[in-house]
Amino acid sequence: MKNRVYIRADGNPKIGLGHIVRCHALAKMLEGSFDVSFVTKSIPTDIEATFITEGFSVIRIAKEAEFFNLLTGDEIVVLDHYDLDSTYQKRIKKAGSKLVCIDDLHDKEFYADLIINHSPGITPDNYLAQPYTKFALGPAYALLRPAFLQATRIEKKIEQVKHVLICFGGSDFKNLTKSVLEVIAENVLVKTITVILGSAYIHRESLKDVRQKNPNINILSSLSEKEMLYEIRKADLAIIPSSGILLEVLAGGAIPLICYYAENQKKLFDYFECRDLLPTFEAGKFDGNELSTVIADIQNNKIKLDEIPFRKEIRNAADNNLKKIKNLVDE
Repeated sequence: MKNRVYIRADGNPKIGLGHIVRCHALAKMLEGSFDVSFVTKSIPTDIEATFITEGFSVIRIAKEAEFFNLLTGDEIVVLDHYDLDSTYQKRIKKAGSKLVCIDDLHDKEFYADLIINHSPGITPDNYLAQPYTKFALGPAYALLRPAFLQATRIEKKIEQVKHVLICFGGSDFKNLTKSVLEVIAENVLVKTITVILGSAYIHRESLKDVRQKNPNINILSSLSEKEMLYEIRKADLAIIPSSGILLEVLAGGAIPLICYYAENQKKLFDYFECRDLLPTFEAGKFDGNELSTVIADIQNNKIKLDEIPFRKEIRNAADNNLKKIKNLVDE
């Protein structure tokens, strides 16, 4: 009998889909060794259908008490949720369950047996945790789906920036997609533009005018894992936030041009900007001229990446995470 894992995460237009996507990646790493169920208050119906098709159960709850009623103390709970605090973690531990927290804020006291944070530059000293807490930190524990992990083994050379991908996650509540698309559509050196919209994106009508003026714009939405990877592999430049999609782009080998517009994206953005590892632009006070200048610098080789960072470190993330979680069962 396989050990049970409950993954507690939510996804919707307000909070985005990043938690759900990275938990899906972890579930794929654990399948075959664990019986994985998602427990959620909110999840888009298309994503729920995908999970069920892949053999994962999805348990919808209205109140947190319904989740705690599931716990027997023999399971592992994976918690990926900014609004569920230290008290919530202690309640899981009191039930006797092993607790794994996926976290990129380290903004509270943690009672987890294992903390996964795949952002670079993080150490255990960043956390207020317990003496028993273990850590899975850095890109070697990247929560990426199988196709992306495999893509890190495929070399890619970029000679010119002719094919641009734009993607601002599941919801893009600031509609940066439209602002960026208007800038890229005016760049005469760009031959094709692929816009990828998430299932929670609500501004599609706002893109119509730009699309009608430029036949080289292709707008896609709700892509599968392999479809998403295909578009990243096809792109020379990917304009994205410093969120989970950044690791997907690094794995796929396109040049990431990054910004941040949500607080949970800032630490990852700062890491790459301060070390001058990736080109960046300002999203909080979006300036189309600034973005145009950065792209021109990339096209004219004034900004040049000798190597896309962390591709080698990411490759064995599935085995690394699986071993860490299996160890919880053996303790």
